[in-house]
Amino acid sequence: MAQHFKRIRQRLMLVTGALLIAVAALAALPAPKAGATGCHFYNYTANAGGFAEGSDFVFYTGQQVVPSTSSCHDINLNSMYDTDSGLYICTQVRVRFYPSSGGNYANSWKLMCQSYAPFVVASNVGNGTHYRLEFKNYIMAGQAFD
Repeated sequence: MAQHFKRIRQRLMLVTGALLIAVAALAALPAPKAGATGCHFYNYTANAGGFAEGSDFVFYTGQQVVPSTSSCHDINLNSMYDTDSGLYICTQVRVRFYPSSGGNYANSWKLMCQSYAPFVVASNVGNGTHYRLEFKNYIMAGQAFD
């Protein structure tokens, strides 16, 4: 009988040790990144205007405002396609910001493809930020969230 309790105690200790190791391993993992929960989704089309920039033509969307209730902190593209061909193509995109102090500035161009979606085109963007999306050489449309 003593042998039986000894084996039960050994198994219990083994299971408890394995459980403690598993819990410690899970605690060491980084926290998962918040998804699109609490984000503001909208459809866009880069047909509000355009301008020449060197040998390229830049098409842009109307101005957007990150809602005060957004919890994204980034501007993301969820989908994009060329409105002329209807194809999901790769193109360059950037964000032009309009600070409350006046003027505007743009971040650097990023090559984006539909297969990368969803992808971040600007990060650490505060609520209330005014901006527009700009695309090189194509009138793009799709869905974005901020």
